[in-house]
Amino acid sequence: MMTMYLYETDNNLKVANRLFSIANEDDIDPGFKEGVERAAIGRLYYGCYLILCDIVEAKYGENIPHNKNATGTHERTIFALEKCPSIGFNKRDKKEIVSDMICLKGYRIHADYKKNRPFTSRQIDIATELAKDIHEKLKRF
Repeated sequence: MMTMYLYETDNNLKVANRLFSIANEDDIDPGFKEGVERAAIGRLYYGCYLILCDIVEAKYGENIPHNKNATGTHERTIFALEKCPSIGFNKRDKKEIVSDMICLKGYRIHADYKKNRPFTSRQIDIATELAKDIHEKLKRF
């Protein structure tokens, strides 16, 4: 059974877009800009991860299987998507979504924990496009 939220997962992407708008204002302090961009990357990730969680929990409930490649609960949940039924996505498609989610998770980890490594505008663009692509696929899963 899919979990219903009062806070729709799509709002994470809207929040990220608003944060990027703030980061691009002309008179913004550089330190504040970096913090806003890092927060936006987190919203991009969770905008996708929460939909993925709903899909995986619909199949497994609280009994998400372990995966030898997973380094934690988020990755365990992400890898479990490969075994979830889908009308529109075959095994290769599911592996691609999983790979993209792991990549997006890397951007989120960078945003949250790698404070000595600023984001480039190219990395922000890649994370944004990756999240949009993943989000659209998960909504059609």
